[in-house]
Amino acid sequence: MSADVHAALVEHLLAHSVKRGSFRLKSGRPSDWFLDSKQTACDPDGVQLMTAVASAVIPPDATAIGGMTVGADPVAYGIAAAGVAVGLRLRSFTIRKESKDHGVTGRVAGALR
Repeated sequence: MSADVHAALVEHLLAHSVKRGSFRLKSGRPSDWFLDSKQTACDPDGVQLMTAVASAVIPPDATAIGGMTVGADPVAYGIAAAGVAVGLRLRSFTIRKESKDHGVTGRVAGALR
């Protein structure tokens, strides 16, 4: 990964994901800024930049990418989809907050083997 790609991702985050104003954080504390990273993670240019940065640090023997639902979903799915173009063959998955009791049960959903 080049320093230019890393800088472009930081610039995208600053331009699209960092919000300024008056916010109440989950902790209850006030803040004058908030990072809404989904504005980058759900944007096609943002996904391409995330994939370029992630592909430089994901171990070559990795077979999947995922995490807790809502937060990790767009990142994992985007990197898995766009990663094919740069040689990453990752299956994506989501971890649900609660187990599902019907259909395919459990907390993990996705293409894991």
